[in-house]
Amino acid sequence: MNNNKKRFFRNDELKLCTLSGTSEIGRNCNFIEIGDEIVVVDAGYSFPGQEMYGIDYLIPNLRYLKKNKKKVKAILITHGHLDHTGALRWMLPELDFPPVYAGAFAKALIEARLDEYNLKEKTKIFGVTRHTTINIGKNFKATFIGINHSIPDAFSIFVQSPIGNVFFSGDYKIDIKPTNELEADYEKLKSLRGRVDLALMESTNATKTGRSPSETEVFENLEKVIQRTEGRVIVAAFSSLLTRLYALFEIAKKTNRKIVISGRSLEQTISIAYEQRYIKIPEGLIVKERDMPKYKDNQLLILCTGSQGERFAALNRISLNEHKYIKARKGDLVIMSSSEIPENVSNIESMTDRLIALGADLLKDTIETKIHSTGHGNQEDMKIMYDLVQPIF
Repeated sequence: MNNNKKRFFRNDELKLCTLSGTSEIGRNCNFIEIGDEIVVVDAGYSFPGQEMYGIDYLIPNLRYLKKNKKKVKAILITHGHLDHTGALRWMLPELDFPPVYAGAFAKALIEARLDEYNLKEKTKIFGVTRHTTINIGKNFKATFIGINHSIPDAFSIFVQSPIGNVFFSGDYKIDIKPTNELEADYEKLKSLRGRVDLALMESTNATKTGRSPSETEVFENLEKVIQRTEGRVIVAAFSSLLTRLYALFEIAKKTNRKIVISGRSLEQTISIAYEQRYIKIPEGLIVKERDMPKYKDNQLLILCTGSQGERFAALNRISLNEHKYIKARKGDLVIMSSSEIPENVSNIESMTDRLIALGADLLKDTIETKIHSTGHGNQEDMKIMYDLVQPIF
C-alpha cells in the first residue's frame, strides 16, 4: 500500500467537507478540520434558478461552522469573484470575524463590498502574493500559487498538515500568453508532485474538448473588429471579467475611441482595477454618458452591464429604449463578449432581438471569430494541471 494513502486516512483525523460548490456552478466553499482547528477555503454565493421565486442569493449552509465557530482559524480566498467571496458578508458575522487571506485584487473587492454593509472595519483581511506561505494554528500551513483565470491575483492553494496535504486548484485555465499578468507558476505546481494526497480540481468546462482559448487571441480579434467598425461599438461583458476589461481599455487607446461606462458594477470594478494599477486610464479616456453627443460615432466605445439580459442592467434598458442617454440605432455594433448562462438564454435572445429591431448590428462569439474566452480550462487544460500536480486522489 502507498504510505501516503495510509497516512492520509489514518483514524479519520482529518476532515474535509465541501459545503457547496461541488456538482454545481458557484457557491464555492470547503473546509478542512483537524481537532480544534478549521480552515475554510472560499466563501461564495450563487444565484437561484428561475423556479426559486423571492430568493436573491444561495449561500453555503453554515450550520456546522456556526456550531464550531471557535475552531475556525482562517478563511482562504482563491480569487475575487463573487462565487468565491460573495458569502463573506453573511459568513463573517456568524463566525465572529475570523481572519481572511486574499490576493491584493480580491482584498480590494472584498473590502469594497463589506464596506457597503458596514463590515469592513470589523474584518481583518491579510494580503497574499504568489509567493506567500502562512502557518495557521498548530496544524496547517497554506501556500498560495499563482495561476491564470480571468481576474488578477488568482491562486491555487496547497494546504499541508501532519495528517495529509490537500490541493485546491481554484478556477483556472492554462494560458501561455496572458494579456496583463504573469503566467501561472508551473514550476511551483510541478514541485507538488508526490506531496498532494487529495486534489480538489475545478471542472466547469470538463465537457469541452481541447484547450481554452487564450485571452490574447480574444484581445486581437476584438481589436480587429473594433478597428474596422465605423459606428459606435457597444460591448456587453461581465464586470468581473477583468482580463477582458483590460483588453477593451487598451483597444480604445489604440483605436482612438473614448470609453463610456454604463452600469454601477462596471464602474466599481474599473475603479478598483485603476487603484490596483491593473488598468491604466489616461486623463480624458473615460467620458460621461451625457457627453457622448460631443463625439463622432467612431470615437466611442461603450461598456455596458447586462450581458445576461438582466432586467435593469444597462444593455437591456437600451434594448427597451429606456436608457436616458444611450439609444441604439443603425450603425451601432453590439458585441456580446461573454458566455450565455443556460437559464438566461431566453432573456438574452429577447434583448438582442430588440437591439436588432432598433437597427443595431450584433456580434456574438463564434468558432470563426473568438471574441470571448472563459477563465475556465477545457479538458486539455485539466489534463495539464493534473499532470503538473499528480495527486494521489
